[in-house]
Amino acid sequence: MIYFDNAATSFLKPESVYNSVYKTMKLYAGNPGRGGHMLSMKANEIVYEARETVAEFFGIKSVERVCFTNNATSALNFGIKGVIGHKDKVLISGFEHNSVTRPLYAIGADVEVMPWSDYDSKVAVSGDTKMIIVNHMSNVNGNISNIRAIGEYAKKNNIIFMVDASQSAGHIPINIIDDNIDILACSGHKGLLGPQGTGVLYVREGINIKPLIEGGTGSFSEEIAQPEVFPDILESGTLNVAGIGGLCEGIKYINKYGLYEKHNREKELMKSLVTGLRNIKKVIIYNNKNTTIDENLVSINVSGWDCVSLANFLSEKYGVCVRGGMHCAPLAHKTMGTENTGTVRISLSHFNTFAEINHFLNIIDKIANVM
Repeated sequence: MIYFDNAATSFLKPESVYNSVYKTMKLYAGNPGRGGHMLSMKANEIVYEARETVAEFFGIKSVERVCFTNNATSALNFGIKGVIGHKDKVLISGFEHNSVTRPLYAIGADVEVMPWSDYDSKVAVSGDTKMIIVNHMSNVNGNISNIRAIGEYAKKNNIIFMVDASQSAGHIPINIIDDNIDILACSGHKGLLGPQGTGVLYVREGINIKPLIEGGTGSFSEEIAQPEVFPDILESGTLNVAGIGGLCEGIKYINKYGLYEKHNREKELMKSLVTGLRNIKKVIIYNNKNTTIDENLVSINVSGWDCVSLANFLSEKYGVCVRGGMHCAPLAHKTMGTENTGTVRISLSHFNTFAEINHFLNIIDKIANVM
């Protein structure tokens, strides 16, 4: 099997991640913050260490502002619905995921979509804009948004700046101070190499956020209302301790391996892939900026093939895992002009090899030349 669907969920994971999940489930499956016995305390230690690790990774000074969620979708919904109200004006890029657009439209926000290129130069917004939301790395074609420049602009204009780092976290350096990020949402199971069922939400101090879910927090149990302190306000119910511990180990692995080294390895793999794809007739490569493609994912089509049919054929015939379709981002496809065709997305991990790249290129060449 060749696994090229890391933008959906990373695979493989470091051994330390697998071991952590198993060890936690077998030895420390207590409920954090729900008692003073040894298993509850150990579970609490696992969660707190993960909070510290996440905070350090993203340059977050206040550890308690790190909240754990089930996934990036949950984090984005908390960050959007907890802050934005009906008719509040929100500016988004033309590459946002459904996890951003659907919550915004569901609450009746006044949404303005800006072309991708405008985000990288100067953002012109009206004075009543409450929030700017940016997909840091497109999950469709891998293009990167200049979040630092946008963050500076948002700060100068007193606009809340929210970054969807679902695809970029663990691949590209992110610092909430340097990038002027007010709200950061990301998945734990993609570039951060953690298990599925994990996500992270950071909310800057001073932002008034309402909880979407109220319930048991293990704190202020005598109060009828949800605690307003972080992280309790956004963490009702039992946390995924095993998953959070695994996420912690994934980030530790990246720190040890080196984020820049990991990124450079993925860039070299992608350079080899794209160079080969450009030499195959009938392969269409989608890159919005018409620049070099050096991140860990790219979208293509092969003339004569439906994207879903091609992805299924690659899996059934050759054991190659890629994703064909709209990738839960129809707005991005509309921006790219592929709303009627979709694309085949190829997304790499530093665990992939050049041998896999070469084998895949031979397969695509064979398929393209048959049509």
